[in-house]
This record gives sequence, C-alpha cells and structure tokens, in this order.
Amino acid sequence: MRQNFHTILETILRLQREGFINVGYRIMWKLLNVHCGVPASQRTVRLASQTLTPELVNARDRRILHRRVYTNRGSNDRIHIDGYDKLKPYGIAIHGAIDGFSRKILWLKAGPSNNNPQYVARFYLNFVKETKRIPRFVRLDDGTENGIVRDLQTAFVLSQQDSTDMPPFLRGRSTGNQRIERCCGSLRQTVCEFWRNYFREMRSSGELDQLNPIDIQCIRLCFLPVIKYQLMVFQSTWNVHRIRAQRNYQVSGILSVLYHQPQVYGYEDRSLPLS
Repeated sequence: MRQNFHTILETILRLQREGFINVGYRIMWKLLNVHCGVPASQRTVRLASQTLTPELVNARDRRILHRRVYTNRGSNDRIHIDGYDKLKPYGIAIHGAIDGFSRKILWLKAGPSNNNPQYVARFYLNFVKETKRIPRFVRLDDGTENGIVRDLQTAFVLSQQDSTDMPPFLRGRSTGNQRIERCCGSLRQTVCEFWRNYFREMRSSGELDQLNPIDIQCIRLCFLPVIKYQLMVFQSTWNVHRIRAQRNYQVSGILSVLYHQPQVYGYEDRSLPLS
C-alpha cells in the first residue's frame, strides 16, 4: 500500500512538472488511471494532492482566482492596438488603441477596413504626428495588417536610440491583448450591440443583402457617420472615467490625468520625442 502511494506521489509530481499543476483531483485521477496506467482511487489522489500542494488545493476549494499583475512604467510605455470586427459583416470595421498604463483610448476609428496595412499605419502615424511622441512599445497581433506599423515603430525607436534591449513592438494573439480587449467589451455593450441587432433585423426583413456590395455601400453611406460620432462620444466618456483602487493594478485615478500627468502618481511619460 505504501509502495503504491509512493508511486502515485511520484507520478503526480511528474505530471505537475509537465504542466498539469492547476488541475483538480478528479482530472488528476483520470490522468493517473487512463494516461499513466497507475491504478488509484479518487480518495487516494485527493490525499496525495493535499500532501504535495496544500496551498493550491485550498485555493481551488475557496474558488480563488490568481490574477496576473499587469505593470507598466508610465504612460506611452506600452500601447495596445487591435481591430474590432463585430460590425465587419455589415461593411463597417473599427480599429482602436489604448495606453497600457492609464487605459486611455488613444484612437477609435471606424471605416471600411481594419485589416488593410495602410489604414492601420495611417491611424498610428496620425497619433504620432498629433502627439509628436513615439510610444516605447506597441503591443499588436501577429497579422499582416500590422506589418507597416511594426516597421514604422522599429524605425522611429531606433532613430532615437542606438540600441534597444528588446524589439520596440510586442506580438501575440488577439486574446492575449487584454488591455484593449477589455475596452472592446464595454464598446460592444455601449455602441456596437445596438447596431448589430439593428442590421440583423434589416437582414431578416429583407432590407439588407450582405452579399450585395451596393447594399454594403448604402450601409456605410447612411450609418457610418452616426457610428463615428458615437465612437467619439464613447472615447471622450471613457477617457474621463475613474479607475478605482484595486489590488491587482498599480494606480487609480482619472484616465486622462493618469496619461498626461503620470508624475503625480510617481511615474513618467515613457515616450520618445519625435525629432
């Protein structure tokens, strides 16, 4: 019995080293019996898990979610850009950027496309021209629409400093771009859900044929100016709301103040000057 329990402990440790560290005892029990061929009862696996990782077992019992702590060294240290495609089936694409430190929306634009590299690069260039500053890092998806932005960001940063410890852009999956994904969730509730339902009703009633390019052009002609105005209202409203103090976030305050006056909170503007 002791020898069998020792084998179970060793097998559980091996599975945890392979990545199965946050699974419950029921899944671990199935892994032992099915995947590893180690016979064990659920009660034995539960006791073994409590012996090896009591803190993880207690956290799962109390439904405690361990959040990743997002940190930034100041405004413009890292900006997050991404497209929003919920209205794209109806001919309207949205693209936006948000500052990772303050969560201030830097731009929020609607147009016929958000996957054309020239469109995306124009949004980025307009931001750099208006602020006359270059963000230290840009977090973007690894898609072809961001190719020109990556090249521009690299050229701008390297023109201001001889070398950099890491590339001036960070690539990853869209689902991992959490700063702007969270903002898009509020955008959906505030603006886009109404228009999705409205266009669906038009399609159901036969007023809109999504496969007809003339209908799509009419949608843009009639509704794109209204949606642009609503995006402007959403952006201005978002940028003056206050972040409450949180355990897993470094600062709290009004977004625009955090972005333009990070010194008040003990941080700095990390952008590079545009010469």
